[in-house]
Parts: sequence; structure tokens; C-alpha cells
Amino acid sequence: MSTFTDQAQPEQGPGAQAAAARAELLARRLRRVRAAAPAPTVPRRPQGSEPPPSFAQERLWFMDRFVPDSTAYTVPQAVRLRGPLDRERLEDALRQLVVRHESLRMRFPSDEDGRPLVEVTSDGGVHLVLREVPADDDREATLARWIDEEISRPFDLARGPVLRAVLLRADAKEHVLVLVHHHIVSDGWSSELFLRELLDRYATGEPAGQEAEPAVRYGDFAAWQRERYTGDVLRADLDHWRGRLTGVRPLDLPADFPRPAEPTFRGAGQGIALDAELSRAVLELGAEHGATPYMTLLAAYQALLARMSGQDDFAVGSTVAGRFVPELEPLVGLFANVLALRADLSGDPDFGTLLGRVRDGFLADLAHQEMPFEQVVGALALPRDPSRSPVFQTSFTLLNYDRAEGAERRAGLEIEHQPFEIRATRFDLELYLRQTPDGLHGFFTYSTDLFSRETAARLPVLLERLLRQAVAHPDRPLSRLSLLDDAERTTVTRTWNDVPQEVPGPHTLHGLIEEWAARTPDRTAVIADGGDQLTYGELDRRAGVLAARLRREGVGPGTLVGVCAERSTGLVAALLGVLKAGGGYLPLDPEHPAERLALLLADAAPPVLLASDAAHCRLPEPPAGTLVLSLDDPELWHGFSEAETVEVGPDDPAYVIYTSGSTGQPKGVVCGHRGIHNRLDWMQRAYPLGEDDAVLQKTPTGFDVSVWELFWPLREGATLVMARPGGHRDGAYLRDAIRRHAITTTHFVPSMLAVFLAEDGVGECASLRRVICSGEELPADLARRFLDRFEDCELHNLYGPTEASVDCTAWQCTRENLTGAHRVPIGRPVQNMRIHILDRHREPVPAGLPGEIYIAGPGVALGYLNRPELTAERFVTDPWGPPGARMYASGDLARHRADGAVEYLGRTDDQVKLHGLRIEPGEIEAALRGMPGVGAAAVIVREDRPGDRRLVAYPVPDGTVDAVQADADPAALREALRRVLPDWMVPSAYVVLDALPIGPNGKLDRRALPAPVLGAGGGGGAPVGETEQTVAEVWAEILGIPLPERDDDFFALGGHSLLAIRIITALRRALPGAAGITLMDLFRHPTVSGLAALIATPSDERGPARVLHELTRPTAPGRTPELTVIAVPYGAGSAVVYQPLADALPPGHALFALAGTGEEMGRTGRRAALPELVEAAVAEIQERVTGPLVVYGHCGVGGALAVALGLALQAAGRPAEAVYTGAIFPFARPRGPVVRAMDAMERFTSDRRYRNWLTSLGLGLDEVDPEQARRMVRDMREDTRDAEDFFTALMAQRVEPLTAPVISVVGERDDMTLYSEERFREWHFVARKTALVVLDEAGHYFLKYRAAELADIVTGVHTAVAADTPLEESSWRLADVSADVAGVPERRGRRDGRPPEPSMRRFLAMAAGQLVSLAGTAMTEFALPLWVFLGSSSLIQLGLLSSLALVPGLLTAPLAGAVADRYSRRRVIMTADAAALLIQGVMLILLLAGHLTTGALYPLMTLLSVALAFQRIAWGAAVPQLAPKHFLGHANGLVQAGSGVVQFAVPLLATLALTTVGLKGILVADVCSYAVAITVTVCLRFPATLGWRRRESMGEEIRAGFRLAMSTPGFRAMLLFFAVTNLLLGPLFIFFQPLVLGFAELADVARVSLAGGLGLAVGGLLMAIWGGPKERRMRGVLLSFLALAACCALTGLRPSVALVSVAVFGMFLGLTVMNTIYSTIIQVKIPARFHGRVFAVNTVFAWCTMPVGFLLLGPGAVALLQPAMEPGGALAGSVGEVLGTGAGRGLGLMYVLFGLALAATVAFAARIPALSRFDAEVPDARPDDLVGLQSLRARRPAEAGV
Repeated sequence: MSTFTDQAQPEQGPGAQAAAARAELLARRLRRVRAAAPAPTVPRRPQGSEPPPSFAQERLWFMDRFVPDSTAYTVPQAVRLRGPLDRERLEDALRQLVVRHESLRMRFPSDEDGRPLVEVTSDGGVHLVLREVPADDDREATLARWIDEEISRPFDLARGPVLRAVLLRADAKEHVLVLVHHHIVSDGWSSELFLRELLDRYATGEPAGQEAEPAVRYGDFAAWQRERYTGDVLRADLDHWRGRLTGVRPLDLPADFPRPAEPTFRGAGQGIALDAELSRAVLELGAEHGATPYMTLLAAYQALLARMSGQDDFAVGSTVAGRFVPELEPLVGLFANVLALRADLSGDPDFGTLLGRVRDGFLADLAHQEMPFEQVVGALALPRDPSRSPVFQTSFTLLNYDRAEGAERRAGLEIEHQPFEIRATRFDLELYLRQTPDGLHGFFTYSTDLFSRETAARLPVLLERLLRQAVAHPDRPLSRLSLLDDAERTTVTRTWNDVPQEVPGPHTLHGLIEEWAARTPDRTAVIADGGDQLTYGELDRRAGVLAARLRREGVGPGTLVGVCAERSTGLVAALLGVLKAGGGYLPLDPEHPAERLALLLADAAPPVLLASDAAHCRLPEPPAGTLVLSLDDPELWHGFSEAETVEVGPDDPAYVIYTSGSTGQPKGVVCGHRGIHNRLDWMQRAYPLGEDDAVLQKTPTGFDVSVWELFWPLREGATLVMARPGGHRDGAYLRDAIRRHAITTTHFVPSMLAVFLAEDGVGECASLRRVICSGEELPADLARRFLDRFEDCELHNLYGPTEASVDCTAWQCTRENLTGAHRVPIGRPVQNMRIHILDRHREPVPAGLPGEIYIAGPGVALGYLNRPELTAERFVTDPWGPPGARMYASGDLARHRADGAVEYLGRTDDQVKLHGLRIEPGEIEAALRGMPGVGAAAVIVREDRPGDRRLVAYPVPDGTVDAVQADADPAALREALRRVLPDWMVPSAYVVLDALPIGPNGKLDRRALPAPVLGAGGGGGAPVGETEQTVAEVWAEILGIPLPERDDDFFALGGHSLLAIRIITALRRALPGAAGITLMDLFRHPTVSGLAALIATPSDERGPARVLHELTRPTAPGRTPELTVIAVPYGAGSAVVYQPLADALPPGHALFALAGTGEEMGRTGRRAALPELVEAAVAEIQERVTGPLVVYGHCGVGGALAVALGLALQAAGRPAEAVYTGAIFPFARPRGPVVRAMDAMERFTSDRRYRNWLTSLGLGLDEVDPEQARRMVRDMREDTRDAEDFFTALMAQRVEPLTAPVISVVGERDDMTLYSEERFREWHFVARKTALVVLDEAGHYFLKYRAAELADIVTGVHTAVAADTPLEESSWRLADVSADVAGVPERRGRRDGRPPEPSMRRFLAMAAGQLVSLAGTAMTEFALPLWVFLGSSSLIQLGLLSSLALVPGLLTAPLAGAVADRYSRRRVIMTADAAALLIQGVMLILLLAGHLTTGALYPLMTLLSVALAFQRIAWGAAVPQLAPKHFLGHANGLVQAGSGVVQFAVPLLATLALTTVGLKGILVADVCSYAVAITVTVCLRFPATLGWRRRESMGEEIRAGFRLAMSTPGFRAMLLFFAVTNLLLGPLFIFFQPLVLGFAELADVARVSLAGGLGLAVGGLLMAIWGGPKERRMRGVLLSFLALAACCALTGLRPSVALVSVAVFGMFLGLTVMNTIYSTIIQVKIPARFHGRVFAVNTVFAWCTMPVGFLLLGPGAVALLQPAMEPGGALAGSVGEVLGTGAGRGLGLMYVLFGLALAATVAFAARIPALSRFDAEVPDARPDDLVGLQSLRARRPAEAGV
């Protein structure tokens, strides 16, 4: 809140008297402003009347509706209270103040017309909430988290309260009071006033009832304001603000990220502190110019914004207190108003001049401060842009009211400000400053959607530098004030340009080619595709002959020779011949118009012109004196090559290339040998070519890229392949040429790269090693697409104009540095080149600020041919180079990133503007390319009719599967873009092209883009149809205007945001179809016709009355669809998910989608039950659907509803042709108390687990409103339970089978439909015929990406099934058909000798036997190392035996998996069980005989580990074989539960058994358990059904996972982190038993083991309920690891069983939490189909490093430390005083040291960028089905090649 004092700041030093006089004059002017009218008096409103909202409240009420659940308009406060606190007394004081201030008891519902109301309640619903920090929590972290939670919670204005008060109790004498007001009832003044009164009342302890009501209440002010602010007062303010703000431009600061289409208000803060000396000097400077501190700082802020944006006209928002009458000063309420203060920096003023402008403008504005900002916006009638705030996008506030908290004590309390983190911002950028004794302090808040943390951190630095410069040079123009300090100036001019490199000779373009010709004359040099080829010797000889002829014609250094020919070997020889003769070549493109060629020849006047016969006939008459030689004349190439060489200097011209000029006159750029030699020398160092490389030359020689394409490979002994003439425009040809010649290196301009990638089979270009891009801005999404397609090929983005010898900067694109990138940098300067980014005065600008690129170094061209004036203008002196150095002014706009890389921003002279707004066509193009099926796109501004400038888009379908689904209808494209772009960036016309026109240079030819054909109706006219008529009538009524026309704009007609809410409310009453339209819909569709079309379009988001939504275009009256698809969505899904399928259906087909059981997106209401939906759907089908139909249902509830609908339709006499089920087979719930208990527990698990699972499948909910997302997940879970109940009940009863087939459609890579080749027959319980269709490479949610194929399936497979016709397409197949004549699946028993059916009894019997045996062996494996340690006290033996229990089994697992897949699992289990029985029997015999030695145990433990590996893997694979697969989910759950119980119980039971029955008893029990397991397995026959098998071998899984993990720095760092930490963790998790035995008994080991088991159980329960962090999961991993490390250190602190038990509990708890969060990271960041690979790699990393810790680190450390910890040892008197001395304390010290080392490792890891920025920089997994589609596309060319 800014308030304005009449007194300027006290001054010191010279000029104080004059400044004081000016300050007094200013004070008088301020007083005159305030005294211009007599001070009004606010009357009290009539008793009992509800107050109206004030103008300011109305504005904030609208913002709450516009962006609900936002915290941008909250006013938070937090103070720390130190000392004893009486909570009840504080609550009494709070209650009294709420009663005193009427505004705090308000709430804001709306009336029937959508207008805001104000209701005043008796107590406001405000209470003091107490939260106490648990004793074991990190106090400050908990307080910070709780403060963040409180200030991040939105308000419900309709229900209240509008104030929250929370007391956070840290301890008895430490509290934090958090007060959060909604801005609608408070402002900065009010919040401080309220806090001050609260603390005062607490201090005085006034009893309740003493709270005197103010003379004037806030509601009185609101009523008075509305009554008073009319007539002349309003008109005067309107005239002022119209005059001040008309034509103001939006402030466009250089952003790091693209502006979102809609504001999110997500923000962060960045502090600023100016020292007292600078602050005083700045304010004194302002006072000298008659400016208050506020005016001075506002002027400084405007100056900074102008330097950042390059604009001299914009507005800055500022809040004024609005308390212009005394009786308002003691009130709590929203009095503040926002003023839009226009900045005028025209003419480049100095700071003193700017101060005068700010002062005068502000005083004039202050006299009109009462006008509500919303009315100002309405009066200006600005173009509405929902992506940014109107009029101004940045604000400034001087906080010059007193703070309520301070150093004084109140009632024994010491009160101080409590800092908290800012999470929201209302504008792009805000600056808050406060005057303090230490100087000006404050903070910026910034939109995190636009600016990075690094950019924000620069703002205080830039402002401070600006102020220092302004103080030092107040008379210097603002643009001349340097924003660089000496260090940064050195960085941007020297350090980032420090790329020196000695360049060896010869310093000519052709010298190295001659050396290769002498060295390897027979090596192939040039190949013309489809033509001849030349060796190096032949090429050099031909060029030498031509050079001799040219020298005879007078060609030498400085002479230009024209060359005009198509690509051929002769062209290369001709260019090389010119160079050998000493001349420079002038390329002339035969495809250019004759007029242009004539212009070039006349300007250059070459004495010799070399031309092919084909090109010669297209050439104009050459200038007089020009000799024309035919390259097709054999005599030209025959003769002798003169031995003498011509001395060519490095500064002699090598070539001249003409470029277009801004005036239309081409200009010739003269490039010398030095520059291009340096350029090619760098290129070879950066991208080394070898003799086995082949470079494709495809760029016409008239463009500079051709220079390196032609000469680089020849200079390095590689092969140059010349593309056929015209081939550079043909993507298919280029693909074939690359394959045919094994091209390793090629160049693409980005627009042609997009064409190339769209070609089928480009993945076959496997020889490519590097692709160079330049010539146009490389879109980041295009770069990502390339790298996804070519995993083993480098992509480099180069930049440079022709004037820089082709390229001067370079950047390698990688998946890592493109993650989340908005634009691709052009990189850093190449060797010996310098890049300067300068302002208009040619002064360097700081990093992050835009400027023009100036290029210096040897690559700078010699100048423009015959254009000395232009050369002098563009080639200027380089002040940072050596004497005589020049730099080229490129006209390109760019900025330095913080790391020194350069980002290209556009041109300085071709900004596209439309309706006063700057538009980046590239951003619109990127959005179009992001739409499914669009491969390339261009956007331009056209003016085909005078004055009618419009954006036109040209999309090109990409030719893939998705392209079939891409709707080329302009309305559909427009609507899709409106979802991601502001309205003013959405093109108004669309022209779909087969390909973008490519010019002769291979770049996009924008001039060749055709004009759009405009349809009728563009001129508006009267409303058409009932809906348009109704919309127009509602507008006319509420706006008070005549009936508007079709294309009239709501806001142009005088509408504003508050009226928009009334419009929406009225339309919902007037039109049934408008029930779900929103405020944002009106902003997106502001015309009568646009809004009416939206209302008339069927949409599930608008709560349709019907349950079926027709997603295809309605069939013409009287026609029956060939087939109608009734589609049922998956759990919590919307009917709209079937839009891609509807769009893909053939003509004449219809699709109706069923509304889901939960809330349709945008609707509310109770969940519909399955029977209700089925009944309603059947009724609608009978009413609305004619002709044949099929039913399709996806996933659980979709499949259940599809089957239920099929049965109901058949019962109603309207049977379907087929029932299709997608991604689902029947699943049911078995009976039994255990299953019921597990099901009940599942209901308590976190929704976040399901959200993570959905994200891994490509169905993320991040873009959905959080509350809506929560409802969707809950609905999905409830839908799944409903579907399970349905199938369970259906299977328990006999139903009349369907006559139609049930056809299962499954994805090949969907784990939810494993065993599909068997399971599709399960549908026989409802159908006589079933079939299976498999989509190649598809996952679970294949609807979106495979809609075209799904359309073919649902419209054709059932007819093929009926006709018994085989069916197989390229990407899907009809895999099997099954018929069951009886209609009921045949029951097969054991009596006929056939294998038995799966059953839960059989499964449970087998599970019990295996569980008992595995538990027995686990006890043995746990007890044996401990038993050996008890006898030997050897940690090495303990570690070795523990390793032998794990590692051999791990190494054997791949073999065990292969055996289990290939042979009978029953036999494998019996063999493994028998082996384990035998091994443990041998152990028992040796033990009884007294011969069980460690030497015998080593091989026996190894063999036992191997046997167990076979047993576990075979048993796991057999579970699906034994249990009915419709119960498989529950069966797997039971197995996991049993394993969990074993894991929990074994350490405890084994330790107890050792104490009681000893090792003998354990082995006896183990042998008996295996006898039981073998007996059960022998007695049970296995069904002949499918068991589990791997999709790929474990070895391949690990190799592929390793490649996947190593491709991302974040995952590489994570694996390394785990590998390192596992070295230390291994011994810590097995040595706690010997640690306890060092001071306690074996029974105590059991207790500690029990604590560890409890830690596992509690950790699992915690993660099931919590679900883990929603964001920053890697931080969660590190924090849980830190807690684990702390518990490890705690374990060794004291020899106390209780302490060790607590610590071990924490260790296992932390481990469980960490592993679960890690699993979530894999789930969210890796596509579902690759999860197993990454987990396998992590397992290998973990278990390969842990044994090193078991055997070396742990025992070695203890051996080193134990002597020092003995009584009298080296550490006994120091560390021993804390940890204790004696037996086992060395082990204790090891725990402490390893724990500290782990903590240090975590701290180090947190500083590694790959881990600290992991969550932000590693993107979430691509949709699984998109990955599958890409795999399918990559696979097809390979298969075709086979």
C-alpha cells in the first residue's frame, strides 16, 4: 500500500536548502490536490440494511470468479511472539475486533442475476485455530510448512469467513501468529491496523463488550461511494483517464518461458536491499527535483522496465490508500484503489527529466484516484487478452505505513516479523519497497510462468546498478546509464568470447584439398547422385587445367569468376579451378529468374563466366567484356595443369554471395579466405570428419551453407555426394539418397528438417552421425522430435549471417538441454570469433537483456561488393578487438543466457504487430505443430484487402496415423489453438497444404503461401437462428444497447467483466444448452455467433440432459447410419474421450458416447449407479439410434457397462451386432475374510498412488483443476469397485448368453491384459462366441493415439468373425476366435484325465506350502550368519555368509527365469524344493555330527541361494497358472501380503528360535517345511493354463534399462548416488545384530529385529495412506535418505537396547519411505513399458555394491576402529566418552561415521544440478501409447527392409 506524505525526506549536503524549498512547493501542491474539494462526510446507512459491495470489492469478487481458488488476492501476515502467551486472551481480543470491524463479518454470495451481494454476519465465523508442533519435528521447518499451507489456502467468498487466524505453537514461549485476510475486506493499511489493534487489545486485556463500534462502518462507505460517485465527478475522472491511458501498450518484458493462454498467478519472491548510503543519495536526488520518495522510486522502476523491454511507453500499476476522509483511517476494509500510471520515456530523457515527468503525471492522476480501476478498463475499451492483466502488467508499491510488530514488548511478548515464502503474484512483475534505517529494503514478486529464478535474481542487481548510475550521472540519458559492472562487462565482452585457436596453414579455402589430392589421388572425392564420380586426383587435375585456362584469361587474386551450373561433378571442379587460379567465385543459381541473374552480373561484372549448357540457355545476355566458357566443352578440361602456384593471400576474396536487401536491391557479400578457412578449421575440430565419412551437398551454391558442404569434406579426405538438381526440396528423395550413399553428415534448414522427418522411413537413415541446422530459428519441439527419431545422431544448431563466413555460433542439441526448453540457443562463438550483444549505443548489455548481435573476428566478411556506404554502415570498428578489428551489425535481436549461451529472439526491424500487439508467429507455429497429425506449419500476417490485416495459418498434415485424426476444419483448429494461446494470437484463417513451399535456398518461401479463400458470412448481419437470437437479446438487455449483430464483440459493445457474469447467468436461464458455459467461455468466444455456436455444440461439459452424446456429425434426415458405435468411457472418464474415435470413423457411421458414472468434466452432481446408466442408455438407444449398432467399452467400468448394456439391449429386443471390450477382461472378488480385510484396507490408501499410475500410462491430471482431479481419481476407484461387484455378481448367476460376439481389443504392451491369448475365452460366461484383437505396440489407454485403427476394428472385425474370415492389418491383427456352442464354458475335472481347472483352493494350498517353506529357509538364511558370528565374532564371516545368501541367487535369476519359462513350473518347483530340502538336511546332519564348519557352510549357502532363486521365480510364475485369472489381482495381493508377513516376522522368529531351540531347531523346522511343500506340490496337479513369462530376458532387460537410464543425466546421477550409498548401507543393515550382541543378549537382538520389522510395516502403511510427495520427489528421496542416515548414526551413539531399537526402527522406516518415493519417480518419469528395465538396473547396481560393504568396508572399518575404542585406546578419552568403550564400540563408531558419511553424501548430492533440478528438468513420462506408436513407426521401415 502506498500512502503519500506531504513531506519530502530530510536532506544533507550541498543543495539542501534549494531542495527543501522545492519540497515545500511540492507539499503545497499535494495539499491543493487534496483540498480541491471540501472534505466529504460519510453518513451511516439506514439501520438493518445490508450494504452494497464497494467498487473495489466488486472488482475482486469478479477476479475470484474469473480465477477461482487462487491465492493471488490474499493478504497474509505472520508475526513471531516470544514469551508466555495466553491463548484465550488472544482469542478474546480477536473476537472483539471481528465484532468491531464490520468488513470482517462480511461474505459475498451472488443473486439470481449473477450480481454480487454482501451479507454481514454476527461473528464472521472467525476463530483462532491452534496447531502445535510435535516435539520430535524440525520446529522451524514445520512452522514454515504450516505458514505456507495457511497462506496457500483459498477463501470461499460466498460462505466466508474472509479472515483466518492460526496460532502455531512451537513451545510454551514461542508462537507464530498467522493472519490471512482476503483482499476483498482488507488492504496493506488495514492488515497492519488490525494486527496493531489485536496486539494492543491483548496487551490491555479489555473484557468482551468494550469494543466500541467505529462511527463509520465499511458498509456505510460502500453505500456512500456508490451514491456519491456519479454525474460530474465520474465524468471528470473518465475524461482524465481516457486522455491519460488511450493507446498505452502492454509491457512486454523478455520472458524465459512462453506466456500461458490463461493466468495462473503462480509466483515467487526475490528480495532486494539497497544500502543506506545509496538509498539516501537516491532520495536526495529526487528531492532536488521536487519528487517524493515514492515518485523517485517509481521513476527508477520505470527506467529499469524501459531498459529491460526496450519500450518507452507503458503503464505501471500502483496502489493508493483511498482513505481521503479522516473517518476512514481507523477502519479495516478494502479502500485501496489501483492507479495505472503511464510511463513516458520518449526522447531518451535523463533521470532528472524523468523525475519531473513522473511527478507531474502522478499529481494529475492523484486528483482522479477515486475512479475504480475496473471502470477505467471499461472506459478504455481495450482489446481483451485473458493471458495478461489489462492496461498494466507490473506494479510498484512503497510500503510507507508503520509496521504493527516491532522491538517493543506487549504484555510480556517480544514481537517480530516472521518471514514466509511468496507463492502468488497478480502481475508479471511487482516491486515492493520500504524505507528502513538501513536503507531501502523490499522484494520483487514475479510470475514463475514467465521468469526463471535466475532471471529474478538479476533484478535487484540491475536496479541497484541503475540507481548508482543515475545518482552519479543524473544528466546523462537513461539509455546511456550502464547496467554492467566491471566484472560483468569483462565477462560479456572478454570471457564469453575467449575462444582463441591457432589455425594452421595453408590459409586458403582450397589448399588442404590439394594436399589430399597429392596424398590419396585414387580416393573417391565427389559422387554425383545418379551420375559420374571423381577421385581426388581426377578432381585436382581437372581443376588445375581449368585454373591454367583462367589464368590465361587474366584471372588472379581479387578477380571474380561467375559460375552457373546445376549440381554435378563439373560444378565442383569449376569452383575449385577458380580458387586454384587465385580468383573468387560468384555462384549464380540457374533456377533464379533471368532478371535477378542479370542484376547480379551487372553489379559484379565478372570478366569470366563459367556455365553449363543447360544453365547457359537460361542466362541473360552477359555484360560486355564478359567471356563465357562452357563447362560442357570437353576442350575446357583437356590440357596441362600449370605447375606454378598462384600466391593467394588470406584476405583475398574466396567467393561472393548475394543476399536480399531491405530495399529490394541484392547486395554481394565478399568473403575472404581467412574467414572461411577459420570456419572450416573449427568445424573439423568440432565435428571431425574421417575418410569414411560422406557429406551430402544439397544447398544451392548461391547460399552460404553450400560453401562448407562443398569444401569441408574435400579438405578432410571424405566423400562429397552431390544431390540431384532440385532434390533438396524433396524429403523422400533426400531420405533415399542418404540411405543409398551412407551419408554421415548433412544440413537442413529447420523447415526442411520438418519435411524430412514427416517422410515415411526416415528412421532407415541409420548412417547419419550428425545433422547441422541453420538458416532459420530451430523450434525446440522440432529438435526434440529429431532426437527422438534419431537416437544415435547428433543435432547441432548453428547461427551466422553470410557476412560472418557462414556461421559464427554453435550449439549441440541434446535431450537433456532441450528438456523444458522454450527456444533452442544459437550457442557460443566458434573459435576466434566474438559475439557482442549491444544496445543502440553499441554498448554491451547485461545477460538476460535483449540487444543486437554484433559479430567480430576473422570470419567477418570483407564488405559489400561495390557498396562502400553500406559497408561503412554495417561493418564498424570493434572496440574490444585488436587494432583495426571490425564487427558486423547483424540486425538480429538476441540475449545472453546466464551460462553465456546466446538465445536468438528475432529481428530488430520486423516485429509482427496486429491491433497494436506484438505477435511471435513461431509460437503459434509451435502450437500448431503440437496438435496431433500436424507435421509442419507456418503463420504469417496477410493484408489481401486494404486495411484488413489478419493472421493466417498454414498447417501441413504429417502423414502419420494421427494425421487421419487431424481435423482440417478451421473452426476445429481455431478451437484447439484457443486452448493454448491468447485470442489475439489465434489465426482467423486456415489453409491446409500438402507441403510448405520451399524457395530456391531450401527455406520456407512465405511469399508463395496462398491467400485464404474467405467464405460468406464474414460481414456480420442479423443473428441467425434461435440460439444466436437469444444470445443477442440477452446482450442487448444487460448492456442496454440495440440488438447486436452476429460478429459484434461483447467487450467492444461496452461489456466488462462484471457484466460478463450477468450475461452468463442470464444465458443459463434462457438457454438449456448454456447450463455449463463459463466466464472464460465468453472471453474466448466474445462474438454473438461464436458464443451461440459454443452453446449449440453438444458437450458433456455443459451437463447435457441425455446420457448419450453424439460425437459424430448428425446423419442427414431420412438416412440410417451404416453402423452406430455406442462407446462407454473408462473409470471417471468423460464422454469426450471418444472424440478421436468419432473423428476417425468412416463416413456414414455414427458414434454416441455414454456419460461416465462420475462427474463429467465441468459438471457436478451425484454419481450415477450402473443399473441407472444402463436403463437410461437403453431407452435413449431405442429412441435415437436406428440401424445396426455395436457397443465398445474401455477399461474396468467401461467393459462392465458394455457387457451390461449388451445384455440389456438383447433383453429389450434391440441386440447389438457385437460387444467390444477394450483393455479389460472380467475381474471378480473371491470370497473369504482375508480378501475382505485387504479390500477394506485398500479404501484407505492414497489417491496419489493412482494419480502416479495414471501419469505413467499417459493419463496425467496436472492440467485439471486439483479438486476436479481428486474427484476424478475417487470416481475412478469407485468405478473399479463397481465393475468388480458387477462381474462378481454376474459370474455367480447364469445369464442368457449374448448372441453377439464379445470381442476383446488389447494392446500388445498392456500389462493389464496379460495372458490375452487365453483370457479372451473367459467372456464365454456371457457370450457363445469370443474373439481377440491385438494392437501392435499399444498400451492401456490407446484410444487417443490409435483411434484410426480402433475405428477399423470396431467397424469391421465383427463381420469378419461372423464370416470366419482371417484379418490382419499392418498394425493390428485378429489373433483368435473361440466358439462355445453350449453357451456355458465347459467344466473340466480330473476324472477324465485332462488337466484340472484353476481354482482358488488349489492356489491357496500351493501358496501355503510355498510360503511355509520360504519362511523356513528365510529363517535359516538369517540365523546361520548370526550363529557363525556368535561362535567366531567375525564380521567378515557374517558379511560373507550374508552375501552368499543373496548374490548367487541374484546371478542365477536370469537362468532360473529362462528355465521357468521353458519347462514345467511344477517340476521346477519340486526340483528346487527337493534341492533346498537336501541342502538343509546336509546342514542338519553336519550340525548334529559337530562338523558344520564355515568351510562347509560356504558352498552349502551358495547352493541354497541358487535353489531358492529357482523356487521363488518358478512359484511367482505359477501363480497365474493356478489361480483363476479373473481373481488374479487378489491372488497376487495375497502372495504379496504373505511375503510381507514373512519379511516382518523372520528376523524376530529366527532370533527367538536361536535363543530357545538353537540352530538345530531351526534346521529341523526348515526341513519339515520343505517336506510339507513337496508333499503339497506332488499331490496337486497344475492346470494347463498360462503362467507368467518375461517379455524379454533379464539380461536384455538390464542392458536396455542401462541404456535408458544412462541417456538422462538425472537418472545417471541417481544410479550413481544409490551405488555409492549402498556401499555404506549394506553393512549398516546387517551388522546391528553383532552391535547389540556387543553389550546385550540374543533376546535383545530379537527385540531390535522386531523394531526393524515394525519400521518396515509402519513405512509401508504410511506410504499407502500418504502416497508420497506430489512434487519434488527427488527431494523427498534425499530427505528420507537423510533421515535414514541420522538413524544410522543414532544406532551407534550409546550401548542401549532402547536407543538401538528406536534407531533401527527409523532406519527401516526411512528405507521403506525412500524406496517407495523412488518407485514413484520411476513410475512417473519412465513410460510404463520400461519400468521393469529401470528397476532391474537399479537392483543390479544395488546388489553389486552392497557385498563390497558387507565384506570390505564394514569389517575393515571395525578392525581399524575397535582397538581405538577399547579402554585406554586412542579414542577412549574423546569419542569414547560419548559412545562408550569396550566390546562392540568400534562397531558403534562405524555406525556413527557411516551415518555421517551418508548424510554428507546426501548434502553433496543435493548440490549436484542433475539431482537438485531432477524433478524440474527430467520430464514426466511420455504417454505409454505414444511411445508404442513411435516404436511401431520405427519398426515398420525395418521390417520392410527385411
